[in-house]
Amino acid sequence: MMKYGIFGPFEITRRNRQIHRKDLPEFWQTIDKHNENFISRACGCYLFAICASGGIRPWYVGLAEKKSFSNECFNDRNMVNYNEVLAGRKKGIPMMFFIVRLTDSGRFSKPSKNGYYDCQHLEGLLIGAAWKKNSELTNIKKTKHAKDLCVPGLINTPRGAKKSKSVREFMKVINNS
Repeated sequence: MMKYGIFGPFEITRRNRQIHRKDLPEFWQTIDKHNENFISRACGCYLFAICASGGIRPWYVGLAEKKSFSNECFNDRNMVNYNEVLAGRKKGIPMMFFIVRLTDSGRFSKPSKNGYYDCQHLEGLLIGAAWKKNSELTNIKKTKHAKDLCVPGLINTPRGAKKSKSVREFMKVINNS
């Protein structure tokens, strides 16, 4: 069984509508202080979100499988991405969630030069779920299916579409309802 643990949300310091590199060591130190396994050194998926009056909204889902979270989450490309999202918002607190891959003994998995297929699969699932909540998600890869695939009752059911008896029965089986 491939297990994961969810950690967060962790607030990211924002000054002048931006995340600054000089604040990141304190961010990692704060997180690792409360987690004996050191999230910064682990791998898995991560979700960048913004908390505002309307709740927490996802903006980016990332994968850290060959590099640790601390070496992947705030790389140059991601920093530009996060700061572009923040630049358009006067208010809101940037947050990060970590979906950490666990070993059989419950410790945090370390990155692997070959990566982990289950992490890649999980990233796709998370992108689909995040896109459903925020169609302005900044991910470019792995969003085609989330946007274009339509399976009535399961994925992208058209609004106002009448559900056939087959769709209703299918939904009962899939949703355990």
